[in-house]
Amino acid sequence: MTEAGLEKVAEAKENGQWEAATRREQVEIIPLGLEQALRRRKGGVAAYRALPASRKKQLIYWLQSAKSPETKRRRIQAIVDEIFSE
Repeated sequence: MTEAGLEKVAEAKENGQWEAATRREQVEIIPLGLEQALRRRKGGVAAYRALPASRKKQLIYWLQSAKSPETKRRRIQAIVDEIFSE
């Protein structure tokens, strides 16, 4: 890897983006707030797990990119609503 690439990796590790990117790849792990919301609905966790890995990755990224707790809460609700609207 070039020096510029190594600098970008170091920067991402420092600002948390490296960990966030790694976490998005671990689609079998449901983020805690989302898991709690899914468990409040019968079959919620199973329905989430049945989603394609690519969709789970998109949802995890969207959820992690929320900057405020209120936005995160709204996004969790939107994810649950999406899962049960199918």
